[in-house]
Amino acid sequence: MLIKHHKYLLVIILFTAAILRFYNINSYPSLNPDEAALGYNAYSLLKTGKDEHGASWPLHFKSFGDYKPGGYVYLAIPFVKVLGLTPLAVRLPNLILSILTIYFLYKFVFLLFRAN
Repeated sequence: MLIKHHKYLLVIILFTAAILRFYNINSYPSLNPDEAALGYNAYSLLKTGKDEHGASWPLHFKSFGDYKPGGYVYLAIPFVKVLGLTPLAVRLPNLILSILTIYFLYKFVFLLFRAN
């Protein structure tokens, strides 16, 4: 019986996760310096093709004395282009990826325990 209803359970879990993640995404918590730097680098790449330090399309972004991987900056570029340089544009890739992670983890666990 649980096998028939697992799709409904998955939809409920994903819907709940989306609501909990999307609630007040623009304002709570406020944008921290790392998020702001990632968003600004995405904006800078979009406008000039260079990061905040003048490097062209780097793999790692220098920020606050350390280096951050560039994957998230490149994922944020389309959102910054469409939504502008806003907290929503910076946080939306994380929201989407976190919901996809829940989906794939659910599918993995279901396949793992269905095999037995």
